[in-house]
Amino acid sequence: MLIETCLQEFLLLIYRLPMQMLPVFAILAALFFCALYRKYAGKRWFRPGIGGLLAVWLAAVLWSTIFSREPGTYESCWIPLHAYWLVLSGACTEMYRSCLMNVALFYPAGLLLAGLLPQRIRYRHRMLCTVICFALFSLSIELSQHFLQLGTSEIDDVLHNTLGAVTGVTAFHLALGEPPQ
Repeated sequence: MLIETCLQEFLLLIYRLPMQMLPVFAILAALFFCALYRKYAGKRWFRPGIGGLLAVWLAAVLWSTIFSREPGTYESCWIPLHAYWLVLSGACTEMYRSCLMNVALFYPAGLLLAGLLPQRIRYRHRMLCTVICFALFSLSIELSQHFLQLGTSEIDDVLHNTLGAVTGVTAFHLALGEPPQ
């Protein structure tokens, strides 16, 4: 129960950050992770440690999006980029924050996956693996929310979550000084 509460509070803390702070934290996270990666990548415990961190992060995402919610009324929107229409029309200004936070939610997952994959895998293949893995993971969350009536399920969330993971992989390569090719 304590771990669940801590994870929820951590995710809420991220959600409440001023939006202009997100890029700062993203850059700092990439630099910090890549410094650890450079120092410990050859250690036997490092890749299992990254895998464990990734599993914990994804468990926190599942907890906050599926397991901590009660069934009730729900909505679905499977029109791509519909959230931007709502923002631009002025109907829902909070939707912009929601979009950015969905990107931020999966940024650490992309960063960790990039460090977990073997170095011999080229950037394009890492990116393809990231897109497939996290698009399917996010889609499974949205479909679960839809069928279990656990809130709003949107295709925009899948797009934003996948974009966040792709941004994490790209940040990993840039922070290591390996330009994406």
